[in-house]
Amino acid sequence: MKHVVQCFRIERLHASAGGLELPTQPRLAVADSPRSRTAPTHSMKTLFLVLSASIAACSPAPTRVTSVVGDWRVSVATSDGKIDGFASLTQNGDQITGWVGPDPRDPIPITGILSGKTLTIVTHPQPGRVAAFDECVLTLLGERMSGEVRRGRVRGATVEFRRAAP
Repeated sequence: MKHVVQCFRIERLHASAGGLELPTQPRLAVADSPRSRTAPTHSMKTLFLVLSASIAACSPAPTRVTSVVGDWRVSVATSDGKIDGFASLTQNGDQITGWVGPDPRDPIPITGILSGKTLTIVTHPQPGRVAAFDECVLTLLGERMSGEVRRGRVRGATVEFRRAAP
């Protein structure tokens, strides 16, 4: 099958009173002609490289999953004072599980979702127990996370998690 490609060839510019004129007659080239097979391909390679680089530059960088795994010291600042406690978190992708509580021997199960630098934690107290918060939203800041209580008995309180020393 022969493919016909139409292109304009500028052989020379013609000067006229109104400026430059370009030849208006198209030149036809047959894609499988001997001349087209010997034509330099560096322009197509250059175009390919430029397009590839442009696409790569526009593609988002691979997201590195932030790890919140480990033990944490927790403080909840309310208008009535400060509540101190502990937390231990595990992580599977963006899914967080673990516990929070006033003491490691008195844990309240939690689940959470990590989205970028934002961690949303929901507590699941056992029957008869009350947690300081039902839900909090934290922003990761290196070795600490801070945010506020969204739902619970101390709604609007400030929450801070600091990584416990190993």
